Amino acid sequence: MSDTTVAGPPQVGAARVAAVVTLVLAGAAAAVFGGLAVAPESLGALLWLLGWVLLTWAVLVGSVCAIQLGRGLLAGRPAAWPSWVLLGVGLAVVAVLVTAHPLWGSGSGVG
Repeated sequence: MSDTTVAGPPQVGAARVAAVVTLVLAGAAAAVFGGLAVAPESLGALLWLLGWVLLTWAVLVGSVCAIQLGRGLLAGRPAAWPSWVLLGVGLAVVAVLVTAHPLWGSGSGVG
């Protein structure tokens, strides 16, 4: 009996999936924060809170992704460049959102 293997679809690494999730969460937070300008005041606080929840999850997933990519790099198994690019874009969106919608101070939802 011969031992044959059937080639399946290419495997997508967990780091790439985490990078995509980071980008999606950050994009959703951007859309929510963008809706603040046209939302009635009664929904403003809820949308602001939802935006920060999405942004927090984007940071957490992005951190896990960065750790996975870094561990793979140190172990001699560097990830493909799309994973790094997706993570970089996701974290750039997070940085822009944190700058544009601070948690406290001028421009925040406090006050």
